[in-house]
Amino acid sequence: MVGQPLSPATTRLRVVETGLDEIEWPDEQKSKYAEEHNSGWGTHLSNLRAYASRQPNRRSSLPREDR
Repeated sequence: MVGQPLSPATTRLRVVETGLDEIEWPDEQKSKYAEEHNSGWGTHLSNLRAYASRQPNRRSSLPREDR
């Protein structure tokens, strides 16, 4: 996961999952796994967005290197 500040109140979070091509599974099993994970990430990121929207903006209280 990588967070990219867009403004004082907005951060873009990018999630990249890699390594599926290296798993020695049949293509059908890899496809099913990828589909399930994609829908799962959608659910988790939606929950994270809802949680983050309820939090106060704490960016200004973070140490300089974390901004």
